[in-house]
Parts: sequence; structure tokens; C-alpha cells
Amino acid sequence: AAEVITSTIQTRRQTLILAPSGKERVRVPGLALRALEQRGVKRPCVAIVVQSQYHSEIAALAREAGWAESKPVTVWTRPEHLLDLKAPMHFMTDSMFVLQYQADPALKTYGAVVFLQAEESSVDGRLAQSFARKVARRREDLRLVLVANLKARDELREVFGQLSEVSLGPAEEPSPFQLAPRW
Repeated sequence: AAEVITSTIQTRRQTLILAPSGKERVRVPGLALRALEQRGVKRPCVAIVVQSQYHSEIAALAREAGWAESKPVTVWTRPEHLLDLKAPMHFMTDSMFVLQYQADPALKTYGAVVFLQAEESSVDGRLAQSFARKVARRREDLRLVLVANLKARDELREVFGQLSEVSLGPAEEPSPFQLAPRW
């Protein structure tokens, strides 16, 4: 599955990765970085966006992803923290991504933006996804990677349009209830 994901991120501008568990999801940032390296991006850098309510878990997630790839990572959960721009993986909350977008509307630092909980919605999460979509329309080299469970597939397709889809784990049954509209 890792090779399929890496290849899909290399060749497609928007990728939906269906991953049911956190253990599977932690592999995605490293795979996105590997895809950028294989595309020949000179200084590949990946923004990994996590919902703000999980800010206490970001450091552990970043460590695990960094160790898996033997790459340095930086974590940005508060405005007063500084990003280490030399690190190839930047873990941040959705609200920090919004701040990053305001500082750099073209997101020039990044070759890929990974939303690890694309199925969960908050105001900042929706803004972050909206800004990333806006930039991706202007930048053909920017890769958007949405990691979500199967239940959110149709909703994300409706919001993002065409998405190349890859499964990272066992399929799950869709929930019998309807999700509230996001946009």
C-alpha cells in the first residue's frame, strides 16, 4: 500500500487516503514526503494539519512520524512557537495552518499539505481546508492529501471534487446516520 500511496501522491494533485485508525494514519506524512522527494522537489516540505482539539497529541504523533522516516520534524501548536523551516515535516493545528496561510498565501514553503483528520470539522479545520484548496487551484505542484475514514468519502468528494482514492487499511462499513453538511 505504501508504494501505491507514494505513486498516487506523486502523480495526482488531490488524494483521499482511507485509513480507519491512528496507527495507519501516522505513516501518511512520511509517505507524502517520500513522494515529493521522488518527484525531484529540491527542498521538500510537508505541512501536516491536525484538528486543534488534538493539540496535546501532536508532539507524540510528530515524534512517531519522524522516527518512522528518520527525519526531523517541527511542531507548531501556539502562535508564539517558531517553525523550524529546515525540518521537512511541519506538524501544526488547523488554526496554526490558517495563520501560516495568512503569512504566506501561496504556501511557498510546502510541496504537500496533509489533513490527518479530514473527516472531522471545526471552523478552523474548514478554513484550513478551504485555503489549501484555493492555493492548490493556483499551484499545480502543491499536493493535497486528505486522510479520512470511509464514512466521510462522499462528503469529501463533494467538497474537493475529483480525488484519487487509496485505502490504507481494512474497509469499514458506512454509518447508517447522515453527517451534517460541512460547507
